[in-house]
Amino acid sequence: MISYINKAVGAKSLSIILLLLLMLSACKDAWKSEELATETALDRNLMQQIAQNPDLSRFTALLRQVHYDALLEASKTYTVWAPTNDALAHVSQELLADTAWLKVFLGFHIAGQRHMAQQQEQIVRVQTISGKMVHFDQQYVEQVAMTEKDQLVANGVLHIISEVLLPKENIWQWITHFQEKGQQQQYIESLWGPQFDRNASTQIGVNEEGLPIYDSVFTLQNSYLNQVADLSDEKKEFTYLILDDAAFEQETSQLAKFFVDTTAELSAYRTHWNVVKDLVIAGKVTPDMFDQTLYSIKDSMTLRLHQADMVQQFEASNGMVYVVSKLDDDIHTKIKPIIVEGESPVEVRDGKSITRRTRVDPNGVVFRDLLLQNHGVNGMWVRYFPQVYSGTYNVYWRVIRDADLILTPAAGAADLVHFPMKVTWGDDPLTSPSTPGLGYIQEPVINQGDGTFSPNYEEQLIGQLTVDLYGRISIYLVGNTSTTNGQNTLLLDYLKLEPVY
Repeated sequence: MISYINKAVGAKSLSIILLLLLMLSACKDAWKSEELATETALDRNLMQQIAQNPDLSRFTALLRQVHYDALLEASKTYTVWAPTNDALAHVSQELLADTAWLKVFLGFHIAGQRHMAQQQEQIVRVQTISGKMVHFDQQYVEQVAMTEKDQLVANGVLHIISEVLLPKENIWQWITHFQEKGQQQQYIESLWGPQFDRNASTQIGVNEEGLPIYDSVFTLQNSYLNQVADLSDEKKEFTYLILDDAAFEQETSQLAKFFVDTTAELSAYRTHWNVVKDLVIAGKVTPDMFDQTLYSIKDSMTLRLHQADMVQQFEASNGMVYVVSKLDDDIHTKIKPIIVEGESPVEVRDGKSITRRTRVDPNGVVFRDLLLQNHGVNGMWVRYFPQVYSGTYNVYWRVIRDADLILTPAAGAADLVHFPMKVTWGDDPLTSPSTPGLGYIQEPVINQGDGTFSPNYEEQLIGQLTVDLYGRISIYLVGNTSTTNGQNTLLLDYLKLEPVY
């Protein structure tokens, strides 16, 4: 009995061992087949992988037509999103016959380097060999679903798509081709002109100040691209606003009083520039972002977009274009107060030396100010030369007297020895004593009421200034009419010119 059981168990064990061996062999065959399949894929280049798929025969022929087959046979790594024959059947034969368009079209389906769908945890922008970018994630490229993806080959990866990818115009191309040439577009087109091209120029030496001297090559450029934003840049995304004529005229009317110049033409030019310079927003603003506070790329003007103001909208290859009937902007963030830093005059009377102090206010904020004392000059002045808007300003100053808080005539007295100062503008106050300005004002200090004094860190309104023309003006800080040191000191943190809107 025992012998029989042993034999039965032995036979059963042998069967199990044989079954395991057969399974192992089958697994090895499967692993071998998978390895062979992988090796076969890695033995192919992208062009071979595309050409062996009969559903990609039209794409194959087009690649060969523009000689992109050589590109995809080379050792450099690429990613290809290949449209099927059915997808290409929907593309106009007239367009496909245009070689220039065809190269851009096919190049929009090819990107440098290897981009695997399974590795994309969020949407990324990938630059194609056409120069334009595609949006790519685990499932889609440019919102087109990938029917097959991540086919690895020796020199890259292949994805198959059931729709073609059509390259869009970038914002600048769109502006250029926009048929409705309103006032804003006409002004933008007027900005073309010859400009110094540093990249095309060769440095031929340096001047006495050590600055480079160029042979100065000038090329035709549009100053909007140079000074606001390069809306032709495919690597970045922007949102560009076009005001219809009524909105453009409304913005022009609102700003005109701040840009009055010597002629009507120059006034209009400056006003229009200051309308259009704040119509570009960094990044792609989609409709779900409307009603939020946005900032212009040039000077951080705040604005909001509203669906009710939209006339048209277009998606470009590098962002969005919106035509709007109204601009909800904040003029206070466009026409900003002008700060004149006390420690940075452009001229000091008689070439006297100044002291630039570094101080910390009670809130821990570090600031610098100007101190000019012990000079023995009657009517000492320093000059500033700020760029200002035309119009009226409320003028503030911040003067921090934190030294020489000496009582007079004795301890417990009600006042200090002051050094009154005034602010003038226009002509040199020394040669033209009648120059307009704000009369002598004592520097601010806080009287504690017990015979002691402390610095006043608040800015003080000292009067109003009216400017006739947009541009630079001379503003003077003028000392007391005294040669007595301690009574003719100049001290200033800053002047603030706040426009009266």
